[in-house]
Amino acid sequence: MQPDAFQIVLYMLLFMVLISLILLIFKLISTLSKVDVVVDDVAKKSKKLDKLFDVVDTTADGLSFLGDTFVNIAVGLATSIFTKKKKTKEKDKEEEVKEKKEEKEVKSKKKKTNKKNN
Repeated sequence: MQPDAFQIVLYMLLFMVLISLILLIFKLISTLSKVDVVVDDVAKKSKKLDKLFDVVDTTADGLSFLGDTFVNIAVGLATSIFTKKKKTKEKDKEEEVKEKKEEKEVKSKKKKTNKKNN
């Protein structure tokens, strides 16, 4: 019994596929180790950038607080100015109403005294 030529070719091809897979696995392992080194480097650099971003974030928060404070002060001043004008207008109207009431009272008293005198 001699092996057929087909079986010999088939075994040779399987052997070559096995060798190719082994080589591919070794290359993948070396590539993964390189990728691991790159990922570690990126992680280190990102930690350094995290500190920078924290500083930027803190600065932005401080500037936002100052801006909000400035806006609140400006709005408070504007409100107080317009409120004072409104209050003076209201006081003027109240004084006019009081004067009119007093005039009416004086007129009504004069009428009563005139009626009594007649």
